[in-house]
Amino acid sequence: MDEILSRGSQNVSDPSRALAVWHGRTTLGLLSLPNELLSMCFEHAIDEDFEDGPFVALRLSHISSRCRAIALGNTKIWATLHHDTSMCSLDFTEACISRSGRSPLTVAVTFSDKKLSNRITATQFLELLEERNILARCRRVIVILSCNLKNGLEEFDQPIFIQEEIGSKHFGSCVFFSNVTPDYVDVRIDQDHWEVSDTAELQLSLLLGETFLDSMAERCQLKHLTVPALPTLFDDADYLVHSLSSLHFVLEHKLDVSAVAFLACFPALQDLEVTLTVYGVDTTSNLFQEHLPFPSICNLRFRLHLLFEPEDEEYVESHFELINCIFPNAFNMDLLLEFRTDIPYQGFQEYVLRSEWDFTPLLDSLFPHKHRYASLENLSVTFKVADLAGVPAIEIRDSPVGAAVFPLRNLPSLKNFEV
Repeated sequence: MDEILSRGSQNVSDPSRALAVWHGRTTLGLLSLPNELLSMCFEHAIDEDFEDGPFVALRLSHISSRCRAIALGNTKIWATLHHDTSMCSLDFTEACISRSGRSPLTVAVTFSDKKLSNRITATQFLELLEERNILARCRRVIVILSCNLKNGLEEFDQPIFIQEEIGSKHFGSCVFFSNVTPDYVDVRIDQDHWEVSDTAELQLSLLLGETFLDSMAERCQLKHLTVPALPTLFDDADYLVHSLSSLHFVLEHKLDVSAVAFLACFPALQDLEVTLTVYGVDTTSNLFQEHLPFPSICNLRFRLHLLFEPEDEEYVESHFELINCIFPNAFNMDLLLEFRTDIPYQGFQEYVLRSEWDFTPLLDSLFPHKHRYASLENLSVTFKVADLAGVPAIEIRDSPVGAAVFPLRNLPSLKNFEV
């Protein structure tokens, strides 16, 4: 919006009118914007609403004939191709392909274990992309797994499932990924299946390793990767991906030696984000005893959700070494430390106020010595107490009491510190 407003101020007498238009307060103001600024507003609408983006553009295009002409003439706003389990027709996808010109494409595809009648499957969706010869234009690829991960991935063994969805030629044998060279790959688990069992985690890890790393290591120009589990690495394969500069992985239960091995696949990695949900003392089992340096990483973003209470002996005795690595050239860090509790809302206030929620043991293990983050200059830390759904305690009742003694002596280069 800053760019939109700055450019709009050159052609519109009151730049605030553009902001008012953005919030939908005046259609008349929208129509008064110059064509270039109006087209940029359409692009911003899609960037802010990924799943419904093309439909936002479709609605905007019906405000007036001029809006429609501008919307149809902007190929960028039709460059998002989104498939989900409710899709009944490929007509809109075909229209988006036609209107997108030669713009780089964002492709989001949902793989499901549900056999629904009169619905477009992931296989049919990907076959259309192949038929229209647009795979080379896929720059952002988002894969959504909508299957029963709580009970493992037994569906992989079912013939129908193998033929129709995740085990299809487009996913299981890497045909789709071996024909695209995306800059951005994001693998997500549907929110309804956020509980991942040990069996499912193992199967998902194997699937990610066979599907993504094989193709990435050979011919990919990938810049960003998000994965919901650590892919399985095989000793007989070389998975070095020199193009990747940004990585985000989401882990449940434990952080083990495979995380270090996975990081080692990306020698040019600059931005690392880790989302970790921990349940107990086994979180750091099987870690490397030695400290391994990752000198290329400059920006760190850690999200740690703790599902046990500070009074528990497990918490007091735990040491969250966080991959047991050294980041000697890390310059920026954004850190979220969150306690989550399953105490019902009744009596929640008394529960969260009965004692301090002590973050100090966690901080001590994250910042154990001055060598781990020797160059860190900017640090932002958020402390949070919430229920299991992530709703902050402060929104439910009064504020809980938190305690933290920060080991600033172990951050010799720190200049900016925000809590």
